[in-house]
Amino acid sequence: MKLLRTVAPLAQAAIRGAGSLLASLPIAPHERDGHRLDPHARAVCLAAKLARVPHLATMKPATARRAMEEQMWLLDGPSPEMAEVRDIKLPASWGELPVRLYRPANAEVGGPLIIWYHGGGWVIGSITSHNGACRRLADATGMAVLSADYRLAPEHPCPAAWEDALTIFDSAVAHATDWGIDPARIAVGGDSAGGNLAATVALARASSERPPALQILLYPGVELTRSFASHKRLAEGYILDDRLIGWMLSNTFSQLQLTDPAYSPWYAKSFTKQPPAIVITAGFDVLRDEGDAYAVRLRDAGNKVEHRCETGMIHGFQTMTGAIPEAEAAMQRLAKDAVRLLRGSHAER
Repeated sequence: MKLLRTVAPLAQAAIRGAGSLLASLPIAPHERDGHRLDPHARAVCLAAKLARVPHLATMKPATARRAMEEQMWLLDGPSPEMAEVRDIKLPASWGELPVRLYRPANAEVGGPLIIWYHGGGWVIGSITSHNGACRRLADATGMAVLSADYRLAPEHPCPAAWEDALTIFDSAVAHATDWGIDPARIAVGGDSAGGNLAATVALARASSERPPALQILLYPGVELTRSFASHKRLAEGYILDDRLIGWMLSNTFSQLQLTDPAYSPWYAKSFTKQPPAIVITAGFDVLRDEGDAYAVRLRDAGNKVEHRCETGMIHGFQTMTGAIPEAEAAMQRLAKDAVRLLRGSHAER
């Protein structure tokens, strides 16, 4: 990791330079489905192709987890200082769940909390891989962020992660006052597989005494059978590919679980009275179409939805802000949406 800390700024500068060069050259932009790939995102895709590193799907899960963290270090943005960073062990039926609480200096006492479930296809990803992303979210919103670890497959296949996601939310509600948090303003959010977990928590706890105040779904995987068109049209060349998704799904689910609404939110019987939602998709992402359709489904059921496709982005841009300037701008837009909606929930009480 120490070597990566040294190399990362050089790699990011090289990609930013390559992106700027691509934007200035008299070559046709990369377009698909009416979207134009951001030149810096294009440089990331080209770098991944030229690097010829082993595909994550060829690795054992433990090796893939280390490789993912190393690759993220090369592209991830800054990690802002926090007033408080606290590692907490939450009791679970099987043992303890590690979470990390980030509190920025300007956080409101008794203010909101954003629980963030990391991405990684339920097989890879960790508090460590999303350390920078969660710090930036806390810094940009001025709110406390709870980074949630959960059990990973194949050691702990479905439904382990979903049980843990609910336990973490319920524990946050129970401990909110102790942590200096308003229990009525706890949001659930996540990227990719984490967005799936956040959506399932929102569905499961919508009618509880203390439901989530907001759900933040960043390029979420909400339909597990890969039936939407973007899974075919964007299957290769944009970081998250069909091969990797297949590896993640096969490590995590049985065939019957792929259409179970407890794990695949698209198949829920009802979407009424859901928490307000921020749904952000990426134009060059295999998960784009299902995320877009899920936002429509939530809105059609009468829920408040802020939906935006970041048309030039690729999957995983949250952790690529060091290499892709527009990714940082996209995350700033998400943060502004979260602040507006969570403050609104406080004003409405």
